[in-house]
Amino acid sequence: MEDGPQPLVARSGVETGLRAGLARSIPPRSERLVSSRLPQFLGWRSARNKPAASGKGMLGYARAPERHTPGNRLEILVDGDHAFPVMLKAIEQAASFVHLETYILADDEVGRLFSRALCDRARAGVPVRLLFDSLGSLRLPADYVRQLTDAGVEVVEFRPVRKVLFSRRGYRRDHRKILVVDGRVGFTGGLNVSSDYASIGFESKAWRDTHVKAEGPVVSELEALFRATWLRSGGAVYPAHPPQVQAKNAEDAGAEDTVLAAVIASDGGRRSVIRNTISTRFCRPGKRSSSPTPTSFPIAD
Repeated sequence: MEDGPQPLVARSGVETGLRAGLARSIPPRSERLVSSRLPQFLGWRSARNKPAASGKGMLGYARAPERHTPGNRLEILVDGDHAFPVMLKAIEQAASFVHLETYILADDEVGRLFSRALCDRARAGVPVRLLFDSLGSLRLPADYVRQLTDAGVEVVEFRPVRKVLFSRRGYRRDHRKILVVDGRVGFTGGLNVSSDYASIGFESKAWRDTHVKAEGPVVSELEALFRATWLRSGGAVYPAHPPQVQAKNAEDAGAEDTVLAAVIASDGGRRSVIRNTISTRFCRPGKRSSSPTPTSFPIAD
């Protein structure tokens, strides 16, 4: 929003005294933008500089270290060529359940590989549930979904565009990418189920993104997120994640190759909890932090 009328400039390029006075009284546009945006960041900067002595953390409801669970094994999967085979293998070995949530579900080479893997497990009697975002998967043909449901896969479409097109809720989409198998292994990150995230020779745009394979108690947090969104989207009720799985994984809490981990989610519209937690990590001296992300908007100090 402008603070006042823009200074007028004579065609000859020489300003009159009145115009020159207006030009001097109105700061450059870049300075006005900084001034208008500064107040909203003052509270953030003030909180950032406070010591994190309490369990609440230095940034309000940022995830505190004591809320991270021990006994987790994490593996970084640097791109689709690395991640997709590992994910498909986990699905093929499923014995109890398969839960897949994605923003983009495409009817392409990678999408059909996942479809076949899900259908095979469903036909084998394993409960398989698939949740995809209606807008992100707008081009998904009905035949693709029908093949899944015919095989016994339970499919839910998150906020169908045809129902929420003119609603405020329609702008809130499900960008999560979660795969949980048997409650023992989970995957999350930035990879959608699409050939666009595979190599160039795979009918792909070769988009670069990262996924994480997780084993341990943190998998229960991924499953809880999936279940909450599944039920909220109209999916059929199913038994909650068995607590004995988490207890079994917790036996490895003291192993040298395990780490503290937590799932930071923006459930309920509180997106700043993610920003606050990342900022908390970066602001702690003597710690190494990394944050792979396709989009980042750092704030200059």
